Amino acid sequence: MFPEGFVERHVLAHTKPGDVVFDPFCGRGTTVFQSLLMNRRSAGVDINPVAACIAGAKSEPPTLIEALQRIDDLERGFSRRRVKRPPPTEFFEFCFHENTLQQVLFLREALAWRTDIIDRFIAAITLGALHGESHKSGRYLSNRMPRTISTKPDYSMRWWKERGLEPPDRDAFAVLRNLAKFRYRMEPAPLSGSIKLGDVRKTRSYSRNSLAKFD
Repeated sequence: MFPEGFVERHVLAHTKPGDVVFDPFCGRGTTVFQSLLMNRRSAGVDINPVAACIAGAKSEPPTLIEALQRIDDLERGFSRRRVKRPPPTEFFEFCFHENTLQQVLFLREALAWRTDIIDRFIAAITLGALHGESHKSGRYLSNRMPRTISTKPDYSMRWWKERGLEPPDRDAFAVLRNLAKFRYRMEPAPLSGSIKLGDVRKTRSYSRNSLAKFD
């Protein structure tokens, strides 16, 4: 990752408002999003689904009302479903409370993040809420992590067992509502961008319906 200020300096140096900024390896979308904030049309490609999901949510977000209504719909859908047993692995037993894990598994199945911008936004904030310092913030869903980022499963389990840590019983839908409102505390970018999940070597085929044609 690099800071927004790094992107801002280079966008100011090499483009003017209305130009197109294209990031062929966009990651989580810092370049694309900062360019949109600076009134540059922007697009990006990444082969990693997590990166494309998060970058797309930043670049083409729904309205807050749309996001909250969809979370309500998902919660109602979850309440009507049959209870699904969590994966039979020790890691999931230690990582998530059973109630929370069932909600996370439901969201993974229900969110059409590849084709729907509202679902993509909700999937992105869910990814951000999966792991973190849950003892300090109610916005994280898993057992507390030893650092601000998630660690490898085996290390995490040893760390939890040594300290007798139990996963919190968190309501994923309540967490998502809170995070959606938090994300919209500032206005989104004035322009919308285009993020494609795929191989950058196929950029010509992606660009047909994007903001501009890329050579």
